[in-house]
Amino acid sequence: VLSATIVGPSAAEADALSTAMFVLGPDRALEFCRGRPGLALMMICPARRPGGIEIHSTGFQEEDLKLLEGG
Repeated sequence: VLSATIVGPSAAEADALSTAMFVLGPDRALEFCRGRPGLALMMICPARRPGGIEIHSTGFQEEDLKLLEGG
């Protein structure tokens, strides 16, 4: 895991959970968060191919995940 980010009801809870999700890894972290309304998770992990990444997420609305252009 390169990065684990939680969006939750409080900053303290999100901070503690993001550390736990980092340790759990993507499969178990996604399972944990899918069962808890009010939590959203985004994890960035190394891809199987060199130099790539995989992004895993749950709990976000589709419009929350759109990339913005410009800058």
